[in-house]
Amino acid sequence: MPVTSSVQSESSPHLDVDVSASAFVNVGVFRQAAVVPTYDWYSVCNSVKWQETLQKANRYAHTTGPIAIIGECGTGKDQLAEYIVSRDSEKRIVRIACGKLASELATGVDQTWSKWNSTLQQAHGQDIAAWLLEDIDQMPPAFQSQILELVAITRRTGNGTIVTTSKTSLFELVQSNQIREELYYALSVLDLSIPALRERPEDIISLCSYFSNVPMNESYLKIKLTRQALEILESYDWPGNVAELRNAIFRLRVLADRPCVDSEQLQEIWRIRPRSNADLSNLSLEDAERQLILKAIERMEGNKTAAAKQLGITPRTLHNKMKKYKSQGMMHLSPAKSKAA
Repeated sequence: MPVTSSVQSESSPHLDVDVSASAFVNVGVFRQAAVVPTYDWYSVCNSVKWQETLQKANRYAHTTGPIAIIGECGTGKDQLAEYIVSRDSEKRIVRIACGKLASELATGVDQTWSKWNSTLQQAHGQDIAAWLLEDIDQMPPAFQSQILELVAITRRTGNGTIVTTSKTSLFELVQSNQIREELYYALSVLDLSIPALRERPEDIISLCSYFSNVPMNESYLKIKLTRQALEILESYDWPGNVAELRNAIFRLRVLADRPCVDSEQLQEIWRIRPRSNADLSNLSLEDAERQLILKAIERMEGNKTAAAKQLGITPRTLHNKMKKYKSQGMMHLSPAKSKAA
């Protein structure tokens, strides 16, 4: 598979797409199929880190062992998973949104297990390219034994590669008791870490160019960014990674009043202003540390294990620092950002 290959087009029949809040995405069973745009932005990135990632993905595309994809929010975990397993356009990808399973169970236990049993029946067939377990780090404990059953069936039948996505590695998840050891050993065969956009800033201009011209409907103007505008975008650290950059460019394409966007118009339209480490220069050491912790927790969507890894400290150290700042009234997290790792 060449590095420049892309996933299936928007009209690809084999992708089952989530069109409701349900955690189960066997569209042929539960609801009518829908199609969402798939952008092959990864083919335009030329940084060394990204090319190394894509080369490993290409090697995994020729295997059938479980694959664990790890990356921050917005790095493109699902798109890369599709890229890896899209080798057979005649087969389907079954998605299971692990982060929604808890709410499914709360809505109705019997109905949830009924859906799961219907899902599991498909594992005995031969028309599945892959089982994509999205956000496995958010999977409720009650479902982990069911995933082990799925792994066992796919091993026997050879019906589909199991691909997991998460913000932290499976090893870290088992260390923090988020997943069982049996599940870790069953799924920890091949791993693929996606570098954050701030770790490969040389890709920002290529991505800006791609999203500025990718075909959309008539509401989206094709634009060209001036050198000054690009420098502003390059100076930003993109905590939301490629997804945040894509949305920023699409916002410009809708709201810009002319095809050539300069730095002035960029800053008028762009909601988020560039940030840099210079913003911390006038703070005390404690205030700067506190802001870095809050920023890491926000970037990891409340996952403290992932935030600790990003900060280069252990989860226990992060816990102790947060406890100290909370006792001093210096740290306040919204409920959405204060979930346990």
